[in-house]
Amino acid sequence: MAVKKTSQEMTFAQMEARIKEIINTLSNSDIGLDEQVKLGEEGSAILDQMSKKLDELEKKANSIIKTDSAEK
Repeated sequence: MAVKKTSQEMTFAQMEARIKEIINTLSNSDIGLDEQVKLGEEGSAILDQMSKKLDELEKKANSIIKTDSAEK
């Protein structure tokens, strides 16, 4: 059995792919309410991690831009 990665262990691309899987499952499957809630919670956690990762990348990019501007 494959071990499921947590959103903290996933790359941004892996998180994006998992979000798409969750959306497809919720849209195209006849699943029970418990599973819908579970997938919704997982999706929400992944989106939170994606947002944090984007914030980190934005800070790094801004730091690089400031450093580059200061050198000119």
